[in-house]
Amino acid sequence: MPTVADDIAEMIAALAVEGERAPRAALKRLMLIGEAAFPALLTAAQQSPDLRIRRWALEGIAEFGDRRVRRILLSALTDEAMTIRLHAIHALVSRGDRRTGPQLIPLLTDVSGGIRVNAAQALGTLCIAIAGPALIKALRDQQWYVRQTAAWALGELRCTTARNALRRCLVDDRKAVRVEATLALRQMDARKSVQVMKST
Repeated sequence: MPTVADDIAEMIAALAVEGERAPRAALKRLMLIGEAAFPALLTAAQQSPDLRIRRWALEGIAEFGDRRVRRILLSALTDEAMTIRLHAIHALVSRGDRRTGPQLIPLLTDVSGGIRVNAAQALGTLCIAIAGPALIKALRDQQWYVRQTAAWALGELRCTTARNALRRCLVDDRKAVRVEATLALRQMDARKSVQVMKST
């Protein structure tokens, strides 16, 4: 008769399946098992030779409060494998850890456009105020989707020092960038109006 350990091993192995549906289903089952699954997930996140298992295990350990998790996720942000860096970003965002700003900001200049855009998304989602200057620079990224997301993030941060840079984006070649820059400027204007009303 299968034991809990057998079930955990089976679910860890299922993380290697291509795509997202099967690995996410396996993670869900591991979360239902709870703390008993944590040691295996922790080991997989650090030591599995299979990148597919490692990346999903990183997201799995993010659900636990163990103090080792944050250190492992931060270390994964500098992993040579793009997929590991990507899933580490997702894991940190899922934890809502706003202390990770200094580690996320350098990823705005990562060699991978996918990492850069996810870093911008993370900084906006977590409202990392110190990311303002780096996000302003990201408005000049060669990839339009990075510029678009940087504009969105600056709007979320209500980064008023980005106004001039966002105005320059209003003539960007890509409509998506122009739209996001417009929305970001409107958010800043709305905040300014609220502040004026409160002061009168």
